[in-house]
Amino acid sequence: MFYSDDGAILRAMQVAADCGAMLMMHAENGIAIDVLVEQALGRGETDPRYHSLTRPVELEEEATNRAIALARVADCPLYIVHMSAREAVEAVARARNLGANVFGETCPQYLYLSLEDTCRPRLRGGQVRVLHAAALGRRAASATCGGSCAPTTCRWSAPTTARSASRSRRSWAG
Repeated sequence: MFYSDDGAILRAMQVAADCGAMLMMHAENGIAIDVLVEQALGRGETDPRYHSLTRPVELEEEATNRAIALARVADCPLYIVHMSAREAVEAVARARNLGANVFGETCPQYLYLSLEDTCRPRLRGGQVRVLHAAALGRRAASATCGGSCAPTTCRWSAPTTARSASRSRRSWAG
């Protein structure tokens, strides 16, 4: 939906660093995900479960590592939102252990719902709510988009509040 290439991201990080600001981003390889979504649609795979299956953990991990590398080059503080893959969380933890000014957050539903939980459509106001499952722990993870998107194109989770961001920062610091 809102893609930026690495050059644009690096330039934004440089401006943020010059201003003393922290850059916040959702890290996943949307271009590769679009290919997987297109292929799934071509096979007629349109059930809500394919929202999760077209977003492999590897694509969040890769994008998170790339964002961290760009932030380190720009010497820019980075806050990664809506993390759902254990591997992405581990990338942030590694970067922090090496002294990088990197933070991340996840949503509570990522910790409790399995892929099976996400396969059941949720109805609200006549709309199907899509859940995204990844792998933070033994149970998979999920997030709601608010039901305003098509099941195979949505990649947004619930909004983060300042309070949850503050809790996330504290949890990463330990």
